Amino acid sequence: MSTLPHASWTEQEVRDLLSREEFRYQKVDLPYGLSTPGEDRSQTAGSVLPEDLRGKTVLDVGCRYGFFCFEALKRGAARVVGVDFDADALRKARLLAECKGVNAEFI
Repeated sequence: MSTLPHASWTEQEVRDLLSREEFRYQKVDLPYGLSTPGEDRSQTAGSVLPEDLRGKTVLDVGCRYGFFCFEALKRGAARVVGVDFDADALRKARLLAECKGVNAEFI
Protein backbone atom coordinates (compact mmCIF):
# COMPACT_ATOMS: atom_id res chain seq x y z
CA MET A 1 0.00 0.00 0.00
CA SER A 2 1.18 3.50 -0.74
CA THR A 3 1.44 6.34 1.68
CA LEU A 4 -0.74 9.34 0.97
CA PRO A 5 1.00 12.71 0.63
CA HIS A 6 0.61 15.08 3.55
CA ALA A 7 -1.97 17.80 3.13
CA SER A 8 -0.80 21.36 2.83
CA TRP A 9 -3.88 22.59 4.65
CA THR A 10 -3.62 23.70 8.25
CA GLU A 11 -5.81 22.12 10.90
CA GLN A 12 -7.87 25.30 11.07
CA GLU A 13 -8.44 25.24 7.30
CA VAL A 14 -9.69 21.65 7.54
CA ARG A 15 -11.98 22.57 10.44
CA ASP A 16 -13.27 25.56 8.46
CA LEU A 17 -14.05 23.29 5.51
CA LEU A 18 -16.01 20.94 7.74
CA SER A 19 -17.96 23.80 9.28
CA ARG A 20 -18.91 25.51 6.01
CA GLU A 21 -19.65 22.48 3.81
CA GLU A 22 -22.20 19.73 4.38
CA PHE A 23 -20.81 16.20 4.03
CA ARG A 24 -23.35 13.59 5.12
CA TYR A 25 -23.09 10.66 2.75
CA GLN A 26 -19.62 9.16 3.24
CA LYS A 27 -17.13 9.35 6.09
CA VAL A 28 -13.85 10.52 4.57
CA ASP A 29 -10.74 10.64 6.74
CA LEU A 30 -8.95 13.98 6.65
CA PRO A 31 -5.68 15.28 8.09
CA TYR A 32 -5.27 15.92 11.83
CA GLY A 33 -7.51 12.98 12.77
CA LEU A 34 -10.58 14.75 11.41
CA SER A 35 -13.20 13.29 9.07
CA THR A 36 -16.41 14.16 7.34
CA PRO A 37 -19.60 12.94 8.99
CA GLY A 38 -21.32 10.17 7.12
CA GLU A 39 -21.40 6.44 6.76
CA ASP A 40 -18.17 4.53 7.30
CA ARG A 41 -17.70 2.57 4.08
CA SER A 42 -14.40 0.91 5.04
CA GLN A 43 -15.98 -2.54 5.35
CA THR A 44 -17.44 -2.23 1.86
CA ALA A 45 -14.08 -1.03 0.53
CA GLY A 46 -12.46 -4.11 2.03
CA SER A 47 -14.96 -6.28 0.16
CA VAL A 48 -14.80 -4.64 -3.26
CA LEU A 49 -11.26 -3.28 -3.59
CA PRO A 50 -8.16 -5.46 -3.74
CA GLU A 51 -5.59 -4.67 -1.08
CA ASP A 52 -2.92 -4.00 -3.72
CA LEU A 53 -3.83 -1.66 -6.58
CA ARG A 54 -0.27 -0.59 -7.41
CA GLY A 55 -0.05 0.81 -10.92
CA LYS A 56 -3.76 0.33 -11.64
CA THR A 57 -6.30 2.84 -12.90
CA VAL A 58 -9.58 2.93 -11.00
CA LEU A 59 -12.90 4.36 -12.20
CA ASP A 60 -15.56 5.03 -9.56
CA VAL A 61 -18.96 5.63 -11.17
CA GLY A 62 -21.27 7.41 -8.74
CA CYS A 63 -18.35 8.54 -6.57
CA ARG A 64 -20.22 11.15 -4.53
CA TYR A 65 -17.49 12.60 -2.24
CA GLY A 66 -14.78 10.22 -3.44
CA PHE A 67 -14.43 7.76 -0.55
CA PHE A 68 -13.62 4.78 -2.80
CA CYS A 69 -11.30 6.93 -4.93
CA PHE A 70 -9.32 7.89 -1.84
CA GLU A 71 -9.25 4.25 -0.72
CA ALA A 72 -7.93 3.18 -4.13
CA LEU A 73 -5.13 5.74 -3.83
CA LYS A 74 -4.24 4.42 -0.37
CA ARG A 75 -3.99 0.98 -1.94
CA GLY A 76 -1.50 2.24 -4.53
CA ALA A 77 -3.61 3.08 -7.58
CA ALA A 78 -1.65 5.15 -10.09
CA ARG A 79 -4.72 6.97 -11.41
CA VAL A 80 -8.17 7.39 -9.94
CA VAL A 81 -11.16 8.94 -11.69
CA GLY A 82 -14.45 9.58 -9.94
CA VAL A 83 -17.60 10.30 -11.95
CA ASP A 84 -20.90 11.60 -10.62
CA PHE A 85 -23.93 13.38 -12.05
CA ASP A 86 -24.14 15.70 -9.02
CA ALA A 87 -21.99 18.76 -9.71
CA ASP A 88 -21.98 19.82 -6.05
CA ALA A 89 -20.80 16.37 -4.92
CA LEU A 90 -17.96 16.59 -7.44
CA ARG A 91 -17.03 20.05 -6.18
CA LYS A 92 -16.89 18.67 -2.65
CA ALA A 93 -14.85 15.65 -3.75
CA ARG A 94 -12.33 18.02 -5.35
CA LEU A 95 -12.14 20.03 -2.13
CA LEU A 96 -11.53 16.86 -0.12
CA ALA A 97 -8.80 15.73 -2.53
CA GLU A 98 -7.10 19.11 -2.22
CA CYS A 99 -7.43 19.01 1.57
CA LYS A 100 -5.95 15.50 1.67
CA GLY A 101 -3.18 16.44 -0.74
CA VAL A 102 -3.96 13.65 -3.22
CA ASN A 103 -4.23 13.52 -6.96
CA ALA A 104 -7.70 12.24 -7.86
CA GLU A 105 -9.71 13.32 -10.89
CA PHE A 106 -13.40 14.07 -10.46
CA ILE A 107 -15.51 14.59 -13.57
